[in-house]
Amino acid sequence: MHKLLARQLRKAAEGSPDGTVDLARLIAMVDLAYEESDRERRLKDRALDVMQAEVNEMTDRVAEEAEARFNLLMDNVGEAVIVISANGSIEAFNREAENIFKYTAEEAIGRNISFLMPPDLAAPHNSFLVHSDKHINTRIMSQDGRDLRGARKTGETFPAEIAIGEASSSGQL
Repeated sequence: MHKLLARQLRKAAEGSPDGTVDLARLIAMVDLAYEESDRERRLKDRALDVMQAEVNEMTDRVAEEAEARFNLLMDNVGEAVIVISANGSIEAFNREAENIFKYTAEEAIGRNISFLMPPDLAAPHNSFLVHSDKHINTRIMSQDGRDLRGARKTGETFPAEIAIGEASSSGQL
C-alpha cells in the first residue's frame, strides 16, 4: 500500500473506539493531498515555463549579437564577400559586393549566384553546381583565386578574381 495512503488511513481511524475509518475525514485528507500535489506541479510547470522563456530570450540575444558581429565583419572586410549555399543560392552579400555588382543585399539574397555572371559563364556554372558532388576537385577549386568575369546590374561585365572557401554550419556545407 502506498505510504501516504496508509498514513491517511491511520489518521482517519484515530479517535474511533472500534478502529473504523472515518470516510469523510479520509476523503478530505486525500483531496487535500491531491490539491497540494497539483499546486506543486503547477508551480514546477510555471518555473519551467519561466526558465524556458529566459533560455529562449538568451538564445535569441546571443544569435542577434553573433549576427551583428558577423555583419560588422562582413561590411568592413574591404573585399566583396558573397556566401552561397551548396545549391548556389546567395545567403549573404556584403557592402563591398553591393558596390561592385550594383545590387543591394536585399536584391541578391535568395537568388542564384549565377545572376552575377555573364550568360556564357552562368549556364556552365549552374551545371557545375548540380553535379559538384560528382567532381573530386570541387572543394579545392579556386582556393588560391581564379580569374573570371562578373556582371553588374547594368549589364556591364568586368574582370573578377574569386577565391572559394568552404564552411559548414549544422553539418551543412
